[in-house]
Amino acid sequence: MAHPSGWSTTYHPETVLLLRVETPLFIGGADIPKTDPVVEGLRVPSIRGALRYWARAILSQPYSVTLAGREADVFGSASNPSKLTVKSYWSPEAHLSPADWQTLVNGAERQGLVADAQGLRYLGQVALRKVGDTARKGLFRTGDNQPLGALVHLGWRGPSKPSPDQGRLVVGALWLLCTFGGIGTRARRGFGAIRVAKVLEPGIFGDFLEEQSFKPRGADDIRSELSKLAALSPPPRATNAYPNLSCLSIYLSKDRFHSPLAAMAAFGSRYQEYRSQLPLKKRIPFGLPIPLRGRKRGNIPNKRRASPLWVRPLRLWDADSKQEPFVLAAAHFKDQFFPTPDKGVQQQVDHGVIDNFLVGTLNMQRVWP
Repeated sequence: MAHPSGWSTTYHPETVLLLRVETPLFIGGADIPKTDPVVEGLRVPSIRGALRYWARAILSQPYSVTLAGREADVFGSASNPSKLTVKSYWSPEAHLSPADWQTLVNGAERQGLVADAQGLRYLGQVALRKVGDTARKGLFRTGDNQPLGALVHLGWRGPSKPSPDQGRLVVGALWLLCTFGGIGTRARRGFGAIRVAKVLEPGIFGDFLEEQSFKPRGADDIRSELSKLAALSPPPRATNAYPNLSCLSIYLSKDRFHSPLAAMAAFGSRYQEYRSQLPLKKRIPFGLPIPLRGRKRGNIPNKRRASPLWVRPLRLWDADSKQEPFVLAAAHFKDQFFPTPDKGVQQQVDHGVIDNFLVGTLNMQRVWP
């Protein structure tokens, strides 16, 4: 694709970040049967796709000409190249090694942590399903002595620098990804959680990085950052057809944990218990899983729908962080669950089922709005 005039020779200093993988990361290669995901590591399409998802949440609009234009102005489209450039370097110095998920779970069982093992197995076992005889995903895990996951360069091409709105959109999407999101399979359930470990080179996005706090101390910091991002969004709409800030609720757990896996184990065991007690129709707000695809059960549609709930361990940097630095953070998008209204189905999508789970079962408190 030919670049617009002036783009091929105009580049700005890149922002260089060290990203830490906080929780086990399930990722595949470009060609699953032939490519070793260990070699490919954290691929650029995975990073760009995650940033694009959270950027849409900031833009807070149904998919329309307006949203498409604002999104394409940063991330590109079929007819225009992206102004945002992303490079990812995954090297042996990252101290990541493939590990067997079952070994990790069995290790918890051998230590007598049966509830932990059950919770971890419930959350992550589906990620290692095979396609034929080939493992669908590679597994990477990190620890405190393995602080880095990838070296990521964010750049900008074009004759001019990013506008304030463009820069804040990119960095804001990165902040949401590192606070509430993740990369890879089961990211909505805490896997593939990443954070910015260090800014090596401020580069083109340096000023915008200074505006955003990537080391939240608690609820007040999170509310402050979300208020900044809300300023980039248009007024709330009556119908939220896409996950966005105007229909977002944020929760933090009152319980604290010594490690990300301890937080995930507690979440997994409580999630399994709560969800198993619900009738099938009441589980819809948590997402329509793959086994329902192609089947018609009553008036439940045979569609695959992603969960509107993201839960992950989040490191806090307050006075209590030395002993128990992690909490569970939840992002609940109360958007329109199905793309087209269906009276029989819409009555079943009760977001209150999720709220009850977060507050009553996970012992969380809402901090936004």
